[in-house]
Amino acid sequence: MRQSYKDWLIILGSAVAAGALLNWLGIAAGWFLGPMISTAVFASLQPSEQEYHLPEWVYNLSMAVLGGAVSTALTPDAVEVLVRYWLLIVLAIVALLTMSILTAVLLTRFSDLDLPTTVLGMLPGGAPGMVALSDAMHADTRLVAVMQSIRLMLVLGMLGLVSAFVVPLVTDGAPIAAAAYPAVPDSSWQLLAMTVLITIGGAWGGARLHLPAGTMVGPALLGAVLGLLGVRQAPWPELILVASYILIGLSVGLQFDITSMRTVGRLLPVLLLSMLVLIIGGALLGGALALFTSVDLFSAFLATTPGGLNMVTIIALESGSNVVLVLTLNLLRFLVIILTGPLLVRGSVRLFGHSPA
Repeated sequence: MRQSYKDWLIILGSAVAAGALLNWLGIAAGWFLGPMISTAVFASLQPSEQEYHLPEWVYNLSMAVLGGAVSTALTPDAVEVLVRYWLLIVLAIVALLTMSILTAVLLTRFSDLDLPTTVLGMLPGGAPGMVALSDAMHADTRLVAVMQSIRLMLVLGMLGLVSAFVVPLVTDGAPIAAAAYPAVPDSSWQLLAMTVLITIGGAWGGARLHLPAGTMVGPALLGAVLGLLGVRQAPWPELILVASYILIGLSVGLQFDITSMRTVGRLLPVLLLSMLVLIIGGALLGGALALFTSVDLFSAFLATTPGGLNMVTIIALESGSNVVLVLTLNLLRFLVIILTGPLLVRGSVRLFGHSPA
């Protein structure tokens, strides 16, 4: 069926409005979740023969911006933290990935979901990033996005409760001693031009090398390497990041239909339970990190919680936690998952099988 400009105005308008609402409410990843939800509802109400798709270049451009944004946070300050706590950081990342995969395997055993979908849905690598990998790994993109969103919501709620009730008890009302905030790069035109070049070059290289989700992984990898070498770049202007989140969420939402929405509703209880198991495991891991280091409990909890990078960094800043440690561990975990996600999926399938028992 022919797509009208009126339909696209409705799709875009509702996506922006929903994103703005969730962002105003303080919902983590609101600019991604709002458009995804509003567009999914719209797509589910359309006739089965009516399909909407964003141009592929628009989606790839949005993913490239996301990859470039991740790499700008890997600074020399992060390297110092990595050198000091390298063993514990590696162990924490490996432990959380192991828990994510085992939880995904259990979820597959007690549902009719395939293993690639559950692994990518459980890995704490950020909803947009895991959505990109799900395309490359032939997983169910819609369910991956929903699982990632559910986990973010649960983590946000738990962090809110912990910061409101637990932190005052463990600190006796005193602010947590925090490391210095990471330096924010100077957003000059020269540094922003470097970010643009890294994003374009990385996306082109990732696509040419046929990397999974290469348009996102390429800029993230290239920017991370250059950042470790001391090459400075500016963070993307907020408006560009917001536009990318909206377009990625919109692209995912357009893949929903009434059948997939019913599937989500049917699987919701088991999805919630599996996410809670992973979150509790992350909290226990944070307790172990605090026990064996001088890091305060709440900073360790933020560092190991399976939440989004932006979300935990904002909470760390507002709570006076060890921002550099939290940012470094979450960023490295994100990079490891993005770069090794396909290997983790294939390895899980070989070890545990593809189909549910």
